[in-house]
Amino acid sequence: MHGEPWQGWMTASLHDHLGVRATGHVHSIFRQSFNIDVDGLLLNVGQHRQRLSPLGMALDPTEFGPLWETVAIGDLVRWSARKLAIYPSRGTPVVIPWERTATVDHAVPYGAMNPEILAGFAESIQALSLDTKIGLTWDADLQRVVGQLRRADADESERQSAFRWLLGRGKGLTPSGDDIVAGYAFLLWMFGIAVIDARLRDEARQRTTATSATLLHMLSFGETGQALFDVWRAANEGSLQNLDHSLKRVLEIGHTSGADTVFGIGLGVERLLGAGNRPKAGGGE
Repeated sequence: MHGEPWQGWMTASLHDHLGVRATGHVHSIFRQSFNIDVDGLLLNVGQHRQRLSPLGMALDPTEFGPLWETVAIGDLVRWSARKLAIYPSRGTPVVIPWERTATVDHAVPYGAMNPEILAGFAESIQALSLDTKIGLTWDADLQRVVGQLRRADADESERQSAFRWLLGRGKGLTPSGDDIVAGYAFLLWMFGIAVIDARLRDEARQRTTATSATLLHMLSFGETGQALFDVWRAANEGSLQNLDHSLKRVLEIGHTSGADTVFGIGLGVERLLGAGNRPKAGGGE
């Protein structure tokens, strides 16, 4: 099936999250990628370096296409320190050696962002009119949860209650509530506040999709996909024009997923801009 050495890219921290050796299976298959379940985390295998998942691999399209045609849900996958081996039910085993796979680092530094950029975030997000674009209905419960997350003086129990309400709420592979939590966590991580802890990661595995649980797991370590990494890079450079552009690019993701994510970012901005609560770069909570 394949005569030349495999080449591709993978998340730099892949082995940190999936371990040195494991057995998994093909979890789900899409038009341009498929997911491998390794101990409850989903490794996304696709064909576009620019769309690399926070926990993912990207193969050259000429290599990905033939592989995609042979895999089926449930197919065995073995993971080791040297290689990834896939055993397609409709083809011969495929071995992808790690030595042929370049690493891509989308880790966002913790607490190193200049707080002066918050005003730029606020201005760009306000202009997007996200209230009418998110995937959740504006009812009394959502208003309460939004208030708990945006208020600078909300206590931790209120925020945890808001996270529990949001987890798994909505439709799709990444429900809207999860995307809001993701955007919120991403923004606060840049300013030295970690909101996704081990308990929330465990709750996500129980309450939402495997795709969302994996994305939230990665965000708890500051690991993002390309789109959010571009937001961080623009903010880190202090370029308001690039920040505005990168936020609009996030907005294009999915049906409402991008809008939900940017809405969550906006809630984090509002929290930090709350009275008497301007963050210090590198600070914590």
